[in-house]
Amino acid sequence: MGGSPHSMNSAGSKVVAAEVANLAYYEANAEKYAKQTYHADLSYLYAAFLSLLPRNARILDVGCGGGRDLRAFRERGFEAFGIDPSSALVEIARQYSGAEVAAAKVEALEFEEKFDGVWACASLLHLPKAELPEALRRIHRSLITGGVFFLSVQAGRGEEFSEDGRFYARYDESEIRSAIQETGFDILETWTTSDTLPCRAEISWINLLARKPLPIVSDASDL
Repeated sequence: MGGSPHSMNSAGSKVVAAEVANLAYYEANAEKYAKQTYHADLSYLYAAFLSLLPRNARILDVGCGGGRDLRAFRERGFEAFGIDPSSALVEIARQYSGAEVAAAKVEALEFEEKFDGVWACASLLHLPKAELPEALRRIHRSLITGGVFFLSVQAGRGEEFSEDGRFYARYDESEIRSAIQETGFDILETWTTSDTLPCRAEISWINLLARKPLPIVSDASDL
């Protein structure tokens, strides 16, 4: 039950190693990374996500990086709040977007039914797969009933540390759909796109929209 002590220790070591490696990369390369992401045109993803939200909705950007998406949401009239583990990126995101941003990890979120939408664009792929269920539970809890969740992950298989030191977990569509459904979300749509940055055209992304379902109301006649 629950795996051997060796496998549990191994999983724990991977979580720590991934967290340390990713944080070290983004702290050292925050400005360069942020400037690179500002060139990506994600207007088509914004349209798909924001069309499902009410006017002036509250949005949580999980792994907000340099604040590109926070700024886009605010420019479109939404109230946006961001979190990122990197304090260097948090400061850049605040300056660039004008939004409230906190240094925090998604797997430690404590919000309860606070947001109309949660946006996790190319961020959850830095978590070891063993950590994904807890992160998704925290996101689910932070959404109001009927709230909308967007995420994108790199298409592929397995887990690895890249040449630049960052940790990546890649998914096929059925794997990420199963994880989302097991958390209690209703999936609205999934689709695959190529990376918008010319230098990374070989990378494919799985995009997914889901909703925290409304409670089922029993018909009085069924009682």
